[in-house]
This record gives sequence, structure tokens and C-alpha cells, in this order.
Amino acid sequence: MIAYWWEKQPDERFWCEITDRRDVGADLKCPQRRENGRPDWSYSLINEVWPGDVVFHYSTRNRSVVGASVAGGPVEERPIVWSPHGTVGRSKKETRPARRGWWRPLYSYRTATSPLTLRDLHASTEDTWIRAWITAKEKTFGQVYAPFQRYKA
Repeated sequence: MIAYWWEKQPDERFWCEITDRRDVGADLKCPQRRENGRPDWSYSLINEVWPGDVVFHYSTRNRSVVGASVAGGPVEERPIVWSPHGTVGRSKKETRPARRGWWRPLYSYRTATSPLTLRDLHASTEDTWIRAWITAKEKTFGQVYAPFQRYKA
């Protein structure tokens, strides 16, 4: 899954992939729809990533941002076997059949020399600017797909 990260300039965009994959930085891939056939906004974000955009990689295994890559393109349709990570998805242990998916290449993966952990992001010093950033983006763009959702204090 990817989430909108930050836009510094109109042509300079940053994204965050949230994954438990062992091959972090290899590519971006996801199904085109949920198992029930409905669209999912988080899956469709792969089509908003452009060649040259920077993709940060958040590993749920390490609970930290572990590196970054540069997006290539174009997005291709490829079959994917995908197990959802929500409560219902995790409870189903059977192997899923392949379904329609999207794939985007990534290049130039670099491992972070000092991974950014959730503990770091939850520090009170970081909380203030993260909340301010999300609020400012919401005023400008409406809904923001921030990679780190801040719950009310």
C-alpha cells in the first residue's frame, strides 16, 4: 500500500510505501480492487506516482522507514496474489487466487543509515509539526492521504 507523503514543488512529490515485504524497494505492486470487487483508494494511488517521484519505504516488520527509491514507469497490469492485512484478511489462511493487479518499477533503492521509527514520530516534539502539516495540507487540498495518521490527542 502507498500513501501520499509530501509535495515540495508541483513537480517534486514524495510517497510512502507501507509494507511487510522482505524485498523492500524492489517495486510497487497491488491489486486493482478489493477481494469483494470494490475499488480501494489506497490501491489506486499507485497510478498517481510518477516516474522520478521519491518513494520512502515503511517496513511494518521493523516499524520504521527503512529506505527510499525512485519511481519508474509506466504502471503495468499484472496478475497478483494478494492477501489483505486487515482483521478479516489476516483471519483467512487459504492461498488467494491471482487477480488483476498493478505494478510499477522502482530504481536506486537506498537503505536508510538511521531508520525513522514510529517511536521517533510519536515523540511530542514531532507530534506538533506532523499535526500542523496535515492541517495545512487539508486546508489546501481537502482530504490528505498522509502516511502517518495522527489521532486526536
